[in-house]
Amino acid sequence: MSHNNSIREIAWRQHTAGRPNSFFKKINDILDMYQLPSFNEIMNQHYNKLDWKNIVRTAISSHWTVKLKADCEEKSTLKLLSKRNLNIGQTHNVWDTISSPVKDVRKAATKVRMLTGTYMLQTLKVKFIQAEIDPTCPICKLEAEDLQHLLTSCPAYRHIRKSHFQQIKEYVVSKIGNSVWTINFNNKMAITELLIDCQSLVERNILPNDKMILRTIEMKSRDYCHLIHMKRMNITNV
Repeated sequence: MSHNNSIREIAWRQHTAGRPNSFFKKINDILDMYQLPSFNEIMNQHYNKLDWKNIVRTAISSHWTVKLKADCEEKSTLKLLSKRNLNIGQTHNVWDTISSPVKDVRKAATKVRMLTGTYMLQTLKVKFIQAEIDPTCPICKLEAEDLQHLLTSCPAYRHIRKSHFQQIKEYVVSKIGNSVWTINFNNKMAITELLIDCQSLVERNILPNDKMILRTIEMKSRDYCHLIHMKRMNITNV
């Protein structure tokens, strides 16, 4: 009997013993969690090393991707994050579209904070700081300072919207047409979605599923968000 067959026979005996809290019980639990072939199937199929690695990698990735998406759905701070391409081992478009310069990384970091609901605006301070905080925008004092207000409404950033947002609008209109723009981007929340994560609009068939188009919108919106951020920091002395 070969050495490998001896090991398989020992493993089979240990498994069939069915002892609670044994190593093989834990193995079975892991196989079950990731919906992998059972111990019996593994012993009978004789998977080669490469095939088994691929099966395990796919199963683990699938399991945690499902969990990640479910967790994201439960968090209100991630409401603007598109779940379309949210997969374990796959970076978000905001990171895929940056080049190596430090300034691009900084811009992306700002955008990610907005994307994940961790950009510290007055409405966020109200939620997480244990003190009496006024949610009103400290700059214009017209309405609550949330992301929608920051990117689409606050008059302090009017000149940035006039120049840089106009470029984004013109580019999008050139790809989807003026009528589609008018129908779908007639409110500030839709504009905010476009600026924060344009991939969410692909899911609703508003934007085409074109990698180059999405990449261009992401790059333009990243610059726009960073300009708003820098202006806010200068005004508030943050």
